[in-house]
Amino acid sequence: MNDIAFISDYHLRFNEGISSQHRAFLEKLDIFDKVFFLGDIFDFYFPFNNYIPPVFTEFLQLISESSEQTELYYIRGNHDLWKSDIWGKYGIMELESPFHTELNGIKATLLHGDKIFMAHMKQRHMYKMLNNSFNIRMFSLIPNAIAYKSGTFVTGRFSFDQSKDDMIKQAQLTIHNNDEFNKSDIVIMGHIHIPFIGADRKLHITGAFKEGNYMIMNEKGVHIEHI
Repeated sequence: MNDIAFISDYHLRFNEGISSQHRAFLEKLDIFDKVFFLGDIFDFYFPFNNYIPPVFTEFLQLISESSEQTELYYIRGNHDLWKSDIWGKYGIMELESPFHTELNGIKATLLHGDKIFMAHMKQRHMYKMLNNSFNIRMFSLIPNAIAYKSGTFVTGRFSFDQSKDDMIKQAQLTIHNNDEFNKSDIVIMGHIHIPFIGADRKLHITGAFKEGNYMIMNEKGVHIEHI
């Protein structure tokens, strides 16, 4: 049985460094057969002017060099909404969300998780604003340093009035009442930042990699790990 890792919500910022704990973990990605990055790895990323913040380049080089025999996949989150070829340049295949697949004989649906909460008016307005073609064009004209500072501020407005527990309950209701999710045995997502496995083991939430949390699938099933 293959060992598979699921990582979400690192929220690495353009003006930060990669911590020693995260670096040590990322340098050993070759212990996994597959790694799925489930969104919001960068706290803000916008593909314009062929500019990539140096720490993002360092991160991408680190995982690509430390996992030459590992299959790498990426699903965008709400902090990296815009499609980009940056992942492909480093051998990381971008997947559309939700992604339905079979892993170790288990039917799985993988996603970041933000779209589950799109019924919230605030979220809909933010998505509409950030995906407006005119706004994207205007934003691309801003100098890189200013763009990343303002972009980090704007995406930081993605917040909810709900508690984390209420968000987990809503996610559980959504996946149990949605035919698309019911096609799978398990659903694995990030976004909520709290590690969680439902009592029926249908919903799995990776927790935030920023806080050292991730998930593993192996011969023992799917479980929460900490770096």
